[in-house]
Amino acid sequence: MKFAYIEWDDACIQTEWHNRNDLLERYPVLSAGFVVRETNELITIARDADPDEKQWRGLEHIPKAMIRKKKVVKI
Repeated sequence: MKFAYIEWDDACIQTEWHNRNDLLERYPVLSAGFVVRETNELITIARDADPDEKQWRGLEHIPKAMIRKKKVVKI
């Protein structure tokens, strides 16, 4: 089983009126979890894992193009 720490830029919505000085350059997010699946495009991590049943809960799907830093350890 692998565990990942990921720093990435998420998409976001600013719903109020804003001027140019209020525009976001980045929306950084820190995520950590059990690695469920990894492809060329995406990494999926889970908050909870049941290794005996091979089930996961609290899935987060992160596009690799948005990842700034990633550390994966085998546990």
